[in-house]
Amino acid sequence: VEDRIESGAMVRNLFFYDTIPGGSGYLRQLALNPESLWEVFDFASKALRQCPCNNEQDKNGCFRCVKPYRSQFGRGEPRRDTALHLIDSVLVNWESLKEVKTSIDKDLGPSILESALESKFVHHLGKQFGPENIKDIVLGSGRRGYQLKVPLSDITATEVVNEPNSNVDTSDKSSDPTNENSQSQGLSSSAVITSSANDTLANDKSPSEEPDNSKESLDQSASTESDESLNSSDASEAPILAAENTSLEKPPKEKSIYWTIEPQVQIEKRFPGLPTKRVDFLISSTHPNATKPIVVELDGFKYHYDTVRKDVEDRFQMIKSGRVEVWTLVWDDFDDKTPNYYNPFGPNVITSQFDDPLKKLFQNARASGSSLSQWERTVEILRSESSTNGLLEVLKRQPWMPSEATTLLAMIRLSAIAKYSESVSSKELDESSRLFWQEGEKNLRLTDGSLSLFAGVSECSPTQIAEHIDHVRMVLFADLEEIDKDSTNPEEFKKTWSSLWRSVNFLQDLKGFHIALPGMDTLEPSLTPNLKQIISDQTNALWQDVFELSEDEVLGTIKSLCNANLPVPDMVGADIMVGDTVACTVEFGWSHKKFAVALESSAAEGWTMLEHVDTSSAGYAEFLQKIIDVVSGDE
Repeated sequence: VEDRIESGAMVRNLFFYDTIPGGSGYLRQLALNPESLWEVFDFASKALRQCPCNNEQDKNGCFRCVKPYRSQFGRGEPRRDTALHLIDSVLVNWESLKEVKTSIDKDLGPSILESALESKFVHHLGKQFGPENIKDIVLGSGRRGYQLKVPLSDITATEVVNEPNSNVDTSDKSSDPTNENSQSQGLSSSAVITSSANDTLANDKSPSEEPDNSKESLDQSASTESDESLNSSDASEAPILAAENTSLEKPPKEKSIYWTIEPQVQIEKRFPGLPTKRVDFLISSTHPNATKPIVVELDGFKYHYDTVRKDVEDRFQMIKSGRVEVWTLVWDDFDDKTPNYYNPFGPNVITSQFDDPLKKLFQNARASGSSLSQWERTVEILRSESSTNGLLEVLKRQPWMPSEATTLLAMIRLSAIAKYSESVSSKELDESSRLFWQEGEKNLRLTDGSLSLFAGVSECSPTQIAEHIDHVRMVLFADLEEIDKDSTNPEEFKKTWSSLWRSVNFLQDLKGFHIALPGMDTLEPSLTPNLKQIISDQTNALWQDVFELSEDEVLGTIKSLCNANLPVPDMVGADIMVGDTVACTVEFGWSHKKFAVALESSAAEGWTMLEHVDTSSAGYAEFLQKIIDVVSGDE
């Protein structure tokens, strides 16, 4: 694949794949044995020349040589002739190649992090989960990112945990603690050959080879506003993670969930219909029980104090699309001291007189086995902790029930009010926001400083909250007037600003949630996304990806399945593994149904397999209906 990386350098990347899940370890051994590695290149050259697709006009590669599913990544199109040219170039210049000790991308690409706050976030994850559990990787697009491994204590033995076949650079880092790993997320062990101004050779290995110990500690980034923006050299030198892997033995499977952390993502390209903007991080996982993808925005007050309305508009649209969660973190979220924010659920509003009733409520819930007990940790975070602790609960896949917990706290506070009579000014809520709030059966106002939450809740018991949650209405008002750098009270504005984002983080899951600022609210039609159109755009884009990756023989079927409004297949040109063996290669399939279609008669234990039928055949209609019945759930 030939591509121009963000630094402007044009590089050619040649990837060799080890199809054994987690990696067999052979690739690393080959990389340490130049003579054996030369034989691999020579064999690859012969295989490309002998591939049957050479005899097919206008076909520059097929699934037998350069286009299996595992090689479909990035902006470049894998081509047989390009691969053959690169391999032959390597063979001709074999004696001039040299081994590198650092990640190729580090020398040729830009810094992975753009600010001290971004560095602070990554280091915070390393501090919480262990530096050995967060690794610098090369993403499918060729850009750098991170893989976060979160050990889970609550996964049962029957659950399937995603263990991506990624690769970690095995070169010695003991002499340079700032070196970063080179890793290909979602791929098995690979050797990466990059041709640029200087020919270089790097070898990778599987992440299943766990590190013996950490070779470096995570330095804390400076948390002063003056250091908020780093130049490229500062950011690139921020020590990320380095853990030397030495064992070739595959350890027993651990109960863990893996997250991919991508920096600087154009979100509208990933999710058509969302605002056109670049987000700081996109965190996602293929684990079946993981949350939806998480957008993380890291805001320094210096650069965001005058963009509040635009930030609210963009992030609210992302939240209401239902495609992603959005977490906004600020410097105070990483402060070990008591956070300085207004909190409508904090002790200034829901005072100590409610501590004993809450404690007794959860004690009774635990004793009776009620699901209400799962809300306790969420309530603790809402009442006194920072946004980062809430995000950590999501990443750990712990019970995180913010909608239910906020409703419970509002109901408890309401129970102490004899008669609601507080006035609401038009500055706080306009007519539409006020009517929206009053859709709830019982109304109250929770105010701390310049932050107010107008809550409308149902009249029900705590155990019935989940049943009534869609009828809850909450409007968050932050008294943020426009300010400039010469404002007489910037600290008050800053406190309100950070408090706004903390509350938005915790309230975003609530269906009946909106935001109001002086002169604007998110009930405006322009800020309410057309969810049907967003979902339609996203689905069409995914089907287009399937169409582009599929072989010509199945394109007619793919089009028919798209027109039938079936779920998009998550397997295209994929290998089905039984143990450590490739059972078969399928054209497309749905992994959650364990159902797939192959060009030839195939079988895999536990799977339902269909042999593809040509669109002109008499049995095509029956074949197509069979797919629709299985995937739609009729079978």
